Amino acid sequence: MLVYFSLLSWQWTTFRSRLCDWASYFLSVLLFSLLFYSLWNGRKPLFQFI
Repeated sequence: MLVYFSLLSWQWTTFRSRLCDWASYFLSVLLFSLLFYSLWNGRKPLFQFI
């Protein structure tokens, strides 16, 4: 029973860390795309999206 709970908690922590990794990756990609879009347009600043 204790082994089952430890395995469950380990799976939850790995899932949570993986979710945090995916969230940080998605946010970095989104920020990079916004920065690239603002640089591509040139005349439109990035701050209008925030």
